[in-house]
Amino acid sequence: MVRAVAFSPDSRVLATASDDKTARLWDLDTGQERAVLRVTLACQFVAFSADGKQVLTKTLATSPMSGTRLAASCSPARPSRRHCPRA
Repeated sequence: MVRAVAFSPDSRVLATASDDKTARLWDLDTGQERAVLRVTLACQFVAFSADGKQVLTKTLATSPMSGTRLAASCSPARPSRRHCPRA
């Protein structure tokens, strides 16, 4: 299930956060998936940085003592980089 969506500042890319432990980047001009970011827990939140160069995801921590944490980040401009591999 998709839990959150975010549009890039230029409105050309959509990011989704899902229960399947992925965040996906979608090209809104073509409708094609651009990249998949795999994390260790279900994604609860996704956001772009103000300049659109980074995508942040957040998962809910498994322990009440640890609170929430940043799960991963990647660059939509370079989805083939190791930290944001292509699908």
